[in-house]
Amino acid sequence: MEQNKIKSFVLYTDYVKHISLLTDEEAGKLLFAIFEYVDSGKKPDFSGALMMCFSFIADQLARDKEK
Repeated sequence: MEQNKIKSFVLYTDYVKHISLLTDEEAGKLLFAIFEYVDSGKKPDFSGALMMCFSFIADQLARDKEK
């Protein structure tokens, strides 16, 4: 395992008001995309509401990583 590999990250509870507008299937895809993004930096090929949710979460993850 890499020394600098991120082992944890924060998901904020106020995201639920946005994520609850997604279907369960979309929310699941979003969750796995977040894990992959944190692990590899790969952004998903989403569009619409799913990409909107991913983008604000990814932006916050980047800000948190800088801290």
